[in-house]
Amino acid sequence: MIPVELSITMKHNFPHLHWIFLKLVAFIFILVKRMTVAYHGCDCKNQRYILPHNNMSTPTLQLKKLEGKVAIITGGASGIGEATALLFSTHGARVVIADVQDEKGQKVVESIGSNTCSYVHCDVADEQQVLAMVEWTLKTHGQLDIMFANAGIVSQSDQTVLDLDFSQLHHLFAINHAVLGLMRCAGKQLGEHGIRVNSVSPSAAVTPMVWNQFKITAEEAEEVCQLSSLKGKALKANNVADAVLFLASDDSSCITGQDLLVDGGSR
Repeated sequence: MIPVELSITMKHNFPHLHWIFLKLVAFIFILVKRMTVAYHGCDCKNQRYILPHNNMSTPTLQLKKLEGKVAIITGGASGIGEATALLFSTHGARVVIADVQDEKGQKVVESIGSNTCSYVHCDVADEQQVLAMVEWTLKTHGQLDIMFANAGIVSQSDQTVLDLDFSQLHHLFAINHAVLGLMRCAGKQLGEHGIRVNSVSPSAAVTPMVWNQFKITAEEAEEVCQLSSLKGKALKANNVADAVLFLASDDSSCITGQDLLVDGGSR
Protein backbone atom coordinates (compact mmCIF):
# COMPACT_ATOMS: atom_id res chain seq x y z
CA MET A 1 0.00 0.00 0.00
CA ILE A 2 1.35 3.42 -0.97
CA PRO A 3 0.13 6.13 1.44
CA VAL A 4 -0.63 9.26 -0.55
CA GLU A 5 -1.80 12.61 0.74
CA LEU A 6 -3.17 15.35 -1.49
CA SER A 7 -5.35 18.23 -0.41
CA ILE A 8 -6.89 21.26 -2.02
CA THR A 9 -7.98 24.21 0.07
CA MET A 10 -10.53 26.71 -1.19
CA LYS A 11 -10.15 29.35 1.51
CA HIS A 12 -9.31 32.26 -0.75
CA ASN A 13 -11.05 35.53 -1.53
CA PHE A 14 -10.94 36.63 -5.12
CA PRO A 15 -13.05 38.96 -7.28
CA HIS A 16 -16.47 37.75 -8.35
CA LEU A 17 -19.03 38.94 -10.78
CA HIS A 18 -22.34 39.67 -9.08
CA TRP A 19 -24.01 36.54 -10.42
CA ILE A 20 -21.28 34.04 -9.57
CA PHE A 21 -22.90 33.08 -6.26
CA LEU A 22 -25.72 31.35 -8.17
CA LYS A 23 -23.25 29.02 -9.84
CA LEU A 24 -21.32 27.81 -6.76
CA VAL A 25 -19.16 25.45 -8.73
CA ALA A 26 -17.58 23.26 -6.08
CA PHE A 27 -14.63 21.31 -7.41
CA ILE A 28 -14.17 17.99 -5.71
CA PHE A 29 -10.90 16.11 -5.83
CA ILE A 30 -10.83 12.34 -5.52
CA LEU A 31 -7.83 10.12 -4.96
CA VAL A 32 -8.54 6.45 -5.51
CA LYS A 33 -6.28 3.46 -4.89
CA ARG A 34 -7.10 0.92 -7.55
CA MET A 35 -9.24 -1.89 -6.22
CA THR A 36 -7.92 -5.40 -6.33
CA VAL A 37 -11.13 -7.24 -7.19
CA ALA A 38 -12.57 -6.86 -10.67
CA TYR A 39 -16.25 -7.66 -11.02
CA HIS A 40 -15.74 -9.82 -14.08
CA GLY A 41 -14.39 -13.16 -12.97
CA CYS A 42 -15.04 -12.65 -9.25
CA ASP A 43 -16.59 -15.31 -7.07
CA CYS A 44 -19.97 -13.73 -6.38
CA LYS A 45 -20.71 -16.32 -3.69
CA ASN A 46 -18.16 -14.58 -1.47
CA GLN A 47 -19.42 -11.06 -2.17
CA ARG A 48 -21.80 -9.14 0.05
CA TYR A 49 -24.94 -7.55 -1.27
CA ILE A 50 -27.13 -4.67 -0.15
CA LEU A 51 -30.74 -3.87 -0.81
CA PRO A 52 -31.25 -1.12 -3.41
CA HIS A 53 -32.10 2.46 -2.47
CA ASN A 54 -35.76 3.31 -1.98
CA ASN A 55 -35.84 5.25 -5.24
CA MET A 56 -34.82 2.19 -7.30
CA SER A 57 -37.72 0.73 -9.22
CA THR A 58 -36.60 -2.91 -9.28
CA PRO A 59 -36.19 -5.15 -6.22
CA THR A 60 -32.82 -6.54 -7.37
CA LEU A 61 -29.91 -6.91 -4.98
CA GLN A 62 -26.89 -4.66 -5.43
CA LEU A 63 -23.24 -5.63 -4.99
CA LYS A 64 -21.35 -3.65 -2.36
CA LYS A 65 -18.87 -1.62 -4.36
CA LEU A 66 -16.41 -0.60 -1.63
CA GLU A 67 -16.22 -3.72 0.50
CA GLY A 68 -13.02 -3.75 2.57
CA LYS A 69 -11.96 -0.25 1.54
CA VAL A 70 -10.97 2.67 3.77
CA ALA A 71 -11.97 6.18 2.74
CA ILE A 72 -11.15 9.65 4.07
CA ILE A 73 -13.78 12.30 3.39
CA THR A 74 -12.85 15.89 4.21
CA GLY A 75 -15.81 18.13 4.92
CA GLY A 76 -17.80 15.02 5.74
CA ALA A 77 -19.83 16.49 8.59
CA SER A 78 -22.57 17.92 6.38
CA GLY A 79 -23.85 18.38 2.85
CA ILE A 80 -22.19 16.47 0.03
CA GLY A 81 -19.54 15.04 2.36
CA GLU A 82 -22.13 13.64 4.75
CA ALA A 83 -24.18 12.13 1.91
CA THR A 84 -21.04 10.51 0.51
CA ALA A 85 -20.02 9.13 3.91
CA LEU A 86 -23.44 7.50 4.30
CA LEU A 87 -23.31 6.05 0.78
CA PHE A 88 -19.74 4.77 1.13
CA SER A 89 -20.55 3.03 4.41
CA THR A 90 -23.61 1.43 2.82
CA HIS A 91 -21.29 -0.02 0.20
CA GLY A 92 -18.99 -1.57 2.79
CA ALA A 93 -16.30 1.08 3.26
CA ARG A 94 -14.82 2.15 6.58
CA VAL A 95 -15.09 5.93 6.59
CA VAL A 96 -12.97 8.57 8.30
CA ILE A 97 -14.67 11.97 8.43
CA ALA A 98 -12.28 14.93 8.63
CA ASP A 99 -13.91 18.26 9.44
CA VAL A 100 -13.88 21.23 11.81
CA GLN A 101 -17.58 20.87 12.68
CA ASP A 102 -17.03 18.55 15.62
CA GLU A 103 -20.61 18.25 16.85
CA LYS A 104 -22.03 17.61 13.38
CA GLY A 105 -19.22 15.19 12.60
CA GLN A 106 -19.93 13.12 15.72
CA LYS A 107 -23.63 13.00 14.81
CA VAL A 108 -22.76 11.58 11.39
CA VAL A 109 -20.60 8.93 13.08
CA GLU A 110 -23.51 8.02 15.37
CA SER A 111 -25.90 7.75 12.42
CA ILE A 112 -23.54 5.43 10.53
CA GLY A 113 -22.09 3.50 13.48
CA SER A 114 -18.76 3.89 15.25
CA ASN A 115 -17.67 0.42 14.13
CA THR A 116 -17.45 1.59 10.50
CA CYS A 117 -17.11 5.36 10.82
CA SER A 118 -14.87 7.69 12.82
CA TYR A 119 -14.36 11.43 13.12
CA VAL A 120 -11.10 13.39 13.19
CA HIS A 121 -10.93 17.14 13.74
CA CYS A 122 -8.94 18.50 10.81
CA ASP A 123 -8.62 21.92 9.21
CA VAL A 124 -7.49 21.23 5.64
CA ALA A 125 -5.92 24.70 5.52
CA ASP A 126 -3.29 23.36 7.95
CA GLU A 127 -0.94 20.92 6.21
CA GLN A 128 0.25 19.42 9.49
CA GLN A 129 -3.32 18.62 10.53
CA VAL A 130 -3.90 16.90 7.18
CA LEU A 131 -0.72 14.84 7.55
CA ALA A 132 -1.67 13.88 11.11
CA MET A 133 -5.15 12.84 9.98
CA VAL A 134 -3.76 10.64 7.19
CA GLU A 135 -1.20 9.08 9.55
CA TRP A 136 -3.96 8.38 12.11
CA THR A 137 -6.02 6.66 9.42
CA LEU A 138 -3.11 4.47 8.34
CA LYS A 139 -2.25 3.59 11.93
CA THR A 140 -5.87 2.80 12.83
CA HIS A 141 -6.95 0.94 9.69
CA GLY A 142 -3.64 -0.12 8.16
CA GLN A 143 -4.60 1.14 4.72
CA LEU A 144 -6.00 4.08 2.76
CA ASP A 145 -7.85 3.39 -0.48
CA ILE A 146 -9.94 6.48 -1.20
CA MET A 147 -9.27 10.16 -0.53
CA PHE A 148 -12.24 12.45 -1.17
CA ALA A 149 -11.09 16.07 -0.75
CA ASN A 150 -14.51 17.65 -0.45
CA ALA A 151 -13.95 20.41 2.13
CA GLY A 152 -14.49 23.95 0.91
CA ILE A 153 -16.24 27.23 1.58
CA VAL A 154 -18.68 29.46 -0.27
CA SER A 155 -17.89 33.10 -0.87
CA GLN A 156 -19.92 35.82 -2.49
CA SER A 157 -19.45 39.46 -3.42
CA ASP A 158 -21.62 42.43 -4.35
CA GLN A 159 -18.91 43.58 -6.74
CA THR A 160 -20.15 44.35 -10.25
CA VAL A 161 -18.24 44.02 -13.49
CA LEU A 162 -17.69 47.81 -13.43
CA ASP A 163 -15.84 47.47 -10.11
CA LEU A 164 -13.78 44.47 -11.16
CA ASP A 165 -10.04 44.73 -10.55
CA PHE A 166 -8.66 43.03 -13.64
CA SER A 167 -5.17 42.95 -12.13
CA GLN A 168 -6.51 40.35 -9.68
CA LEU A 169 -8.57 38.38 -12.17
CA HIS A 170 -5.72 35.98 -12.93
CA HIS A 171 -5.90 34.72 -9.33
CA LEU A 172 -9.46 33.52 -9.92
CA PHE A 173 -8.49 31.61 -13.05
CA ALA A 174 -5.36 30.23 -11.39
CA ILE A 175 -7.35 28.81 -8.46
CA ASN A 176 -10.04 27.26 -10.68
CA HIS A 177 -7.51 25.79 -13.10
CA ALA A 178 -5.37 24.46 -10.27
CA VAL A 179 -7.99 21.86 -9.34
CA LEU A 180 -8.39 20.51 -12.87
CA GLY A 181 -4.73 20.94 -13.77
CA LEU A 182 -3.46 19.17 -10.66
CA MET A 183 -6.02 16.40 -11.07
CA ARG A 184 -5.02 15.69 -14.67
CA CYS A 185 -1.31 15.90 -13.95
CA ALA A 186 -1.62 13.64 -10.90
CA GLY A 187 -3.72 11.18 -12.87
CA LYS A 188 -0.92 10.73 -15.41
CA GLN A 189 1.93 10.56 -12.92
CA LEU A 190 0.27 8.29 -10.35
CA GLY A 191 -1.23 5.85 -12.82
CA GLU A 192 1.91 3.72 -12.80
CA HIS A 193 1.31 3.13 -9.08
CA GLY A 194 -2.26 1.95 -9.68
CA ILE A 195 -3.75 5.22 -8.41
CA ARG A 196 -6.59 6.91 -10.26
CA VAL A 197 -7.30 10.62 -9.84
CA ASN A 198 -10.56 12.25 -10.93
CA SER A 199 -12.71 15.23 -9.97
CA VAL A 200 -16.40 16.06 -9.81
CA SER A 201 -17.81 19.48 -10.73
CA PRO A 202 -21.40 19.93 -9.53
CA SER A 203 -23.56 22.97 -10.01
CA ALA A 204 -25.22 24.53 -6.96
CA ALA A 205 -26.57 21.74 -4.74
CA VAL A 206 -29.23 21.89 -2.03
CA THR A 207 -26.98 21.73 1.04
CA PRO A 208 -26.77 23.52 4.41
CA MET A 209 -23.80 25.49 3.06
CA VAL A 210 -26.04 27.05 0.41
CA TRP A 211 -29.02 27.95 2.56
CA ASN A 212 -26.85 29.19 5.42
CA GLN A 213 -24.74 31.32 3.08
CA PHE A 214 -27.75 33.03 1.54
CA LYS A 215 -29.92 32.94 4.68
CA ILE A 216 -32.73 31.04 3.02
CA THR A 217 -34.74 27.95 3.91
CA ALA A 218 -34.10 24.50 2.50
CA GLU A 219 -37.25 24.86 0.39
CA GLU A 220 -36.03 28.18 -1.02
CA ALA A 221 -32.64 26.59 -1.72
CA GLU A 222 -34.38 24.03 -3.92
CA GLU A 223 -35.66 26.89 -6.06
CA VAL A 224 -32.18 28.42 -6.28
CA CYS A 225 -30.64 25.07 -7.22
CA GLN A 226 -33.11 24.17 -9.96
CA LEU A 227 -31.24 22.74 -12.94
CA SER A 228 -31.91 24.98 -15.93
CA SER A 229 -31.91 22.11 -18.43
CA LEU A 230 -33.94 19.62 -16.35
CA LYS A 231 -37.34 21.05 -15.50
CA GLY A 232 -38.41 20.57 -11.89
CA LYS A 233 -35.12 18.94 -10.91
CA ALA A 234 -32.90 20.38 -8.17
CA LEU A 235 -29.41 19.04 -7.60
CA LYS A 236 -29.12 17.40 -4.17
CA ALA A 237 -26.20 16.09 -2.15
CA ASN A 238 -27.03 12.44 -2.84
CA ASN A 239 -26.88 13.08 -6.59
CA VAL A 240 -23.28 14.23 -6.23
CA ALA A 241 -22.50 11.37 -3.84
CA ASP A 242 -23.63 8.87 -6.48
CA ALA A 243 -21.12 10.37 -8.92
CA VAL A 244 -18.36 10.19 -6.31
CA LEU A 245 -19.18 6.53 -5.62
CA PHE A 246 -18.90 5.77 -9.32
CA LEU A 247 -15.42 7.29 -9.52
CA ALA A 248 -14.30 5.67 -6.25
CA SER A 249 -15.42 2.18 -7.26
CA ASP A 250 -14.30 -0.35 -9.84
CA ASP A 251 -17.16 0.82 -12.04
CA SER A 252 -14.67 3.43 -13.27
CA SER A 253 -11.56 1.25 -13.16
CA CYS A 254 -10.38 2.54 -16.55
CA ILE A 255 -11.15 6.21 -15.88
CA THR A 256 -8.51 8.63 -14.60
CA GLY A 257 -7.62 12.28 -15.12
CA GLN A 258 -11.24 13.17 -15.88
CA ASP A 259 -13.65 15.79 -14.53
CA LEU A 260 -17.24 14.59 -14.16
CA LEU A 261 -19.87 17.33 -14.51
CA VAL A 262 -22.95 16.85 -12.33
CA ASP A 263 -25.03 19.82 -13.41
CA GLY A 264 -27.94 18.54 -15.46
CA GLY A 265 -26.24 19.64 -18.66
CA SER A 266 -26.36 23.33 -17.74
CA ARG A 267 -22.75 23.91 -18.84
